[in-house]
Amino acid sequence: MQATAHALGPEGAIRQAKTYGDMPRPALQRSEDFQPVPDAERLVLDGDWSRGLPPCASCHGAPASEPPLVEQGFAREAPYLHGQPENYLALTLEAYAEGARKSDPMGRMRAFAEQLTPAERGALAQYYSSWEIIE
Repeated sequence: MQATAHALGPEGAIRQAKTYGDMPRPALQRSEDFQPVPDAERLVLDGDWSRGLPPCASCHGAPASEPPLVEQGFAREAPYLHGQPENYLALTLEAYAEGARKSDPMGRMRAFAEQLTPAERGALAQYYSSWEIIE
């Protein structure tokens, strides 16, 4: 992505950022084989302030069927994670936790993922992958 962003130049990067920021929230539904993931749902919607973890939804947004988070001061600052493959999410969170992935400009994801236990990272991957995007 860095090479692509560099090739866009400042003007192109601004246009891409605007395009990304203007994207609508996808319509989502739970997959048929959904199993509740209470620890993950708590982290997504409430965070764990005792460990300095804000709600995941504060940056990644929440599906329309969840509480109206934007009204609570939450806004999407990062990609939606809902509907992403579980293995991809688990490996990405692990890479952030280990410091191997550095695509977060201010190091926020590395700091947050480092605070999560391996079980919590797995639960978050399971939670986000349990959503399906409705076309």
